Amino acid sequence: MLYNYIIYQNTYNSSANTAIKVRKSDLMNKAIKNFDSINFESAGLFVSRGEWCHPERCISSYEIIFVVAGKVHIREENNEYTLEKNSVLLLSPGKKHGGTRPSRNVSFYWLHFTADTKLCGSHFEFADTAQLVALFRMLLHFINTPFYPVESARYTAKLILNEILFLSEKTADREKAAYIAAEYISSNIRLHPSVSDIAKHTGYNADYLCRVFKKTFGVTLKKYIAEETIKKAKLMLCESGKSITGTALELGFENENLFTKFFKYHEGITPSQYIYMYYNTHINHS
Repeated sequence: MLYNYIIYQNTYNSSANTAIKVRKSDLMNKAIKNFDSINFESAGLFVSRGEWCHPERCISSYEIIFVVAGKVHIREENNEYTLEKNSVLLLSPGKKHGGTRPSRNVSFYWLHFTADTKLCGSHFEFADTAQLVALFRMLLHFINTPFYPVESARYTAKLILNEILFLSEKTADREKAAYIAAEYISSNIRLHPSVSDIAKHTGYNADYLCRVFKKTFGVTLKKYIAEETIKKAKLMLCESGKSITGTALELGFENENLFTKFFKYHEGITPSQYIYMYYNTHINHS
């Protein structure tokens, strides 16, 4: 069976002040403190056409794979993984990796970087990756649009790695009530849940829940609901191909006008203006 894997690569040979967290790794903690040891190389978005399998290879850089659609069946040395939507995998240099079986309709962002300090590979599954998607889109826009300075890509890659750090720490050490509330909001955002709705669902007193939530996330429940609505809206507008009207209805707004007013109030721009901010991204196909 023949497998095709085409990489569109943009390379910058510069130090990037970036960081990533791997669960409870002292080596990774050292790397976080030594930002100059991590160098951004390249990044892209891979979309398969029909059946695809990751080629077997051994590379000299670290690679982050962040799956946004489908399943990636992959092995690194003796460790096998099935990466689904919202999964992130860190592959290590000098270790052979490759697909274990074919997949269909796969889409994932990838990021290559090197580090002077040895890092330990790890596999994460996150509940909320809207910000990670937005950062990858921004990175691709910068490296595929002429005249943007090298630093734009370098520092966006830093934000991506720091977002993975944040998500991994949040997953590892969570405040139970606050995270149950956050999950409920994310799953029911189109219903515009109130604080009392969330308190009833979680079984906690509303005042107590508000205090714990603010302490855990640094924002009030009401502000978090608005932020989640905006994040979902941005994801649908840029990734799903939905129209502004379709996005408004999907998020529970009665009409496009109310959604546009809500979006502009929180973002300072209209949904149409947001769509065209980062229009220039490159997609490589199998």
